Amino acid sequence: GSRKRFVDNLEDASNGAIDRSQAAMIMLLTAHMDNEYGDYLWRNFSGSFPSLGREMEYLMYEVMDSGRNEISAKNLSLIQKLYQDTYENSTSEDYETFMDEIAQAQTGGMKDVAEAFYSMQTLFYYQYVAQTYQNEVFNTILAQMEASLGAIAGFSYSRGKVTVTPRSSAKGSLAQCSCFVAGTKVMTDEGEKNIEDIEVGDKVLSKDETTGEVAYKEVTA
Repeated sequence: GSRKRFVDNLEDASNGAIDRSQAAMIMLLTAHMDNEYGDYLWRNFSGSFPSLGREMEYLMYEVMDSGRNEISAKNLSLIQKLYQDTYENSTSEDYETFMDEIAQAQTGGMKDVAEAFYSMQTLFYYQYVAQTYQNEVFNTILAQMEASLGAIAGFSYSRGKVTVTPRSSAKGSLAQCSCFVAGTKVMTDEGEKNIEDIEVGDKVLSKDETTGEVAYKEVTA
């Protein structure tokens, strides 16, 4: 699928500067960049246009929010077509499993699903599984990505403001999540920590979006 190609190609292009989990995080961030720069990244590393992924992501929100039985026949047909276009060798059984696992998000089964299917299907919705934190941590990730990537493939996140904003169909707690791949390294004043281990009171390296200043800031919530 296009998301897997994005991760594969970005990891290869970095020549070891970033690992696969970081590449996956960048892919998820890029999927939410609704602008020309995000489109450029998507075309460059996935070899496809971004509209397919965006349409699939929107429909996955609908499935998670309303349940499969509430989705129109037209949209169910579109989901199946998008799935088959993404996974060319998939079977009807694969599609049914995919839909069933996504629907589990409503009953709290999503984390287990992500752990079991991360290499394929959950690239569509893994961003809603990861730990969520305040903007200080989000800015830290961007600063570290900038430092790690440098001029890889001719781009840097310093070219513009990057935000992760769930689509308008998201409701409840999902609507206020900033999400990251588990295992992402965060620089604190005591050294590197996995993002899921960050706690209130930790001081993390953060980038001020307005001034560009990079400094340690305390996580408050």
